[in-house]
Amino acid sequence: MNTAQKTTLTFTFLLSLTAGANAQVNTPFQPSQRWGHAPGSNEAWIPKDVHFCADNNLVWVGAEGQNPQWMVLDVPRDQAGPARFRDGLTPATALLSRTVAPAKSGVVFGLTQEPAPNIYQRATRITRHSPLSTARNGNLSTDWDHTIAPLINSAAQIATDETGSLVAVAAFESSSSSVHLELLDGSNGALLSSQDFPGLALSSLQVSKDGSIIVLAAGLDFYILNGSGQVLHQQALNSAPSATAVSGDGSRVAVGSTGQLVVLTAGSNGWGALITLTRSQTDVVTALDLSQDGETLAVAWWRYTTGTWARYELRQNAVLVAQHEQSGGIGARQNMPSIARITPDGRRAAYGAWGDGMSPEVILLEAGLPQPVWEIDVPGSVTGLDLDESGTRIVVAHKDVHVSTFGSTGGIRLFDTGEGDLRQNNPMTIGGIASFSTKRQNSLISLLLVGQRAPAVALPGVGGLLYLDRSTLAVLPAASDLDGIADHQFTIPSDVALIGTTLSLQSAFRLAGATELGEWVLDPLIF
Repeated sequence: MNTAQKTTLTFTFLLSLTAGANAQVNTPFQPSQRWGHAPGSNEAWIPKDVHFCADNNLVWVGAEGQNPQWMVLDVPRDQAGPARFRDGLTPATALLSRTVAPAKSGVVFGLTQEPAPNIYQRATRITRHSPLSTARNGNLSTDWDHTIAPLINSAAQIATDETGSLVAVAAFESSSSSVHLELLDGSNGALLSSQDFPGLALSSLQVSKDGSIIVLAAGLDFYILNGSGQVLHQQALNSAPSATAVSGDGSRVAVGSTGQLVVLTAGSNGWGALITLTRSQTDVVTALDLSQDGETLAVAWWRYTTGTWARYELRQNAVLVAQHEQSGGIGARQNMPSIARITPDGRRAAYGAWGDGMSPEVILLEAGLPQPVWEIDVPGSVTGLDLDESGTRIVVAHKDVHVSTFGSTGGIRLFDTGEGDLRQNNPMTIGGIASFSTKRQNSLISLLLVGQRAPAVALPGVGGLLYLDRSTLAVLPAASDLDGIADHQFTIPSDVALIGTTLSLQSAFRLAGATELGEWVLDPLIF
């Protein structure tokens, strides 16, 4: 569907909007778990990869175990429900399954390994999928697939830029002590370059959001490459890196190891250390992430000698701006932080850990705050985590028991801090009823504005900025309660042509003697 068609359809849709009576829903303006999804009674799977995708309307999940599968789940809902789509991977052949979802694209990429003909000779296959098409049609939409040239006998990793234009896949071959790297065109799967690097393991593969920098950790050998695969920096390390990260703009690279964290940047003499942080040799960096400009660092340390001490830090350059420690206690289990995710602006970072049986497994830090924004307890150990760009929603994948304990099931949970002035309560489907909630303290009337995105403008006599095109606006009023909360409902026409259309919503509030526009804008998709 072209832009003109979408505009016409959207305008027609807006003209047909009819508001319903206020729908009383559980307030979304509180920190809470919005929903959870778990295996059925006859299933056994553990989620490993979770990603917000499709403009934060969907969650893409990659699960392993006895029933490996990929799933698509709706983000805006307030209770458990079935997956919008599931695709089972054959247990007998799928040795490894990994997924990655570029932040600024509507696609995801999958990596699977299959015996060819045995586990010592594996074929590594890369595929591209559209979660939106999958959710819309009920069938796994595969845009292209590519199998890397060599058969390998070990693990592989995949990484992309934020648009999905560049895909990097690396595979380790122990018999030759080498790592095979291929760069693919994300649009069609075409092979852009292929090369082999000496290395005793495949520790990490990262691609900057802008696609300018690729980071490859191959045992003790550490490489920084440009987006074409040319080596910009090569370094032999004293110990294998335990975690790596690259800033969104490719300006900085972070490398963590035992007792040390180094942030590298490019200078006149090539890449060199900009920041070096050291701790005791008993402490190791286990999770890292960098903001878009690289100036803010999310880092997690783990004391491997005890296994129970963990430290979570948010640093602006070298300056500590937020921190949290977990020390465990008698009978505590190993509590290694396994993942860190930071917002592009560096304001917040979320961390997931194995858990010690006493402390929360998910920590949300904010720069400048002395205590965590939120500490979340989940069953078992965190296996995957993603944080949306606003820093208000966290999707968590977990094993039902501690990672050191045998178990065959896990789950996915979505948590929301409840911040903001506008919340979507359910998916938007043709012929269905859409539900939204707004909040502004001391508001008398809430106005739900529905339209299309536009450059921000100021309106005479109205506080705040309007982020929607005035020519496309539909305005739906509702009375606010004593807490300033209003619930809005409207019916979506039963027009299949609307499927895939993106709408934008903003709130406005009538206060005593004034009208103010809300700060939040949502972009829900119609299914």
